[in-house]
Amino acid sequence: MEYKIRKAVFSDLKRIIYTTKLAWKVPYNKLGFVNNFNKQENLESLFLEKKIEFLVAILNDKIVGSLCYEYSKEKEIYFSKLSVLKKFRNKGIATALTSKLESIAKKQKIRKITIDIMEEKFLLPFYQGLGFKSVKKTKYVNHNEISMVKLIK
Repeated sequence: MEYKIRKAVFSDLKRIIYTTKLAWKVPYNKLGFVNNFNKQENLESLFLEKKIEFLVAILNDKIVGSLCYEYSKEKEIYFSKLSVLKKFRNKGIATALTSKLESIAKKQKIRKITIDIMEEKFLLPFYQGLGFKSVKKTKYVNHNEISMVKLIK
């Protein structure tokens, strides 16, 4: 399976929205965590205003995974919405997306990448395997959020 990782362009947004909704379908709808982020008009305006960017994983000319990122502070990137369609999971795509983000950070001399994850999604081992460290846990009514950081050398 050969896939390619690249920065997203405006015409990718509809497919990014579609794949993210499919990849995140369970358990987010059951727990009520779906928010307005994936509404097309929100993404389009944030993307056009260069407040967010995306990386996409392409296989057979189709987007099968993506991640969203933004420059949150000087020398820091915050990323979110990492998603890979279920059929393509456990094939290194999520790792490749995060590795590409790390290489972008290195090129721009950015020293820190951060992410917030839901503890209930059992993603902690995945991100720890990529070198992220837990720095804070926040309890909400129906989930726990773990803030993670990776320092770039």
